Amino acid sequence: MRTQSGHVVRVFDPNRDPSVKEMLAQEQAKDPKVVAIKAHERYGLVATPKGTFALHSEGIGPRRPIDKMGMPVGFHRHFVDEPGRQSFECGAFATATYALADCEACLTGESLRLDEFVSAASFRNDRNFEAWEALLA
Repeated sequence: MRTQSGHVVRVFDPNRDPSVKEMLAQEQAKDPKVVAIKAHERYGLVATPKGTFALHSEGIGPRRPIDKMGMPVGFHRHFVDEPGRQSFECGAFATATYALADCEACLTGESLRLDEFVSAASFRNDRNFEAWEALLA
């Protein structure tokens, strides 16, 4: 069982970024089967005296403050293969590096403790949570 974290994660959603609509329009011009462009992960920001860190809900993210180098976010194309049937690419077709201001522009207003934000669905995620707790301490 995880310990309760003292670190607060502010959730941000890159899908709120207006440039995602622009990416969608560009991709639809190339392939009309593309119906959406989405970042699949849930992302969050943790502010500390060391700087602001970003990670996604599996506990993956740069182990350095994003203030200067940003946070990479992968976007996936969703397709309609036939009426009523959608699929998406497993790998990201595009990666955007979000500066701290970009992340903050996409904040949802939701805040969670780090132990609540990082999924407990696997041993790997638990290890990632522990690594973040140690890094942010």
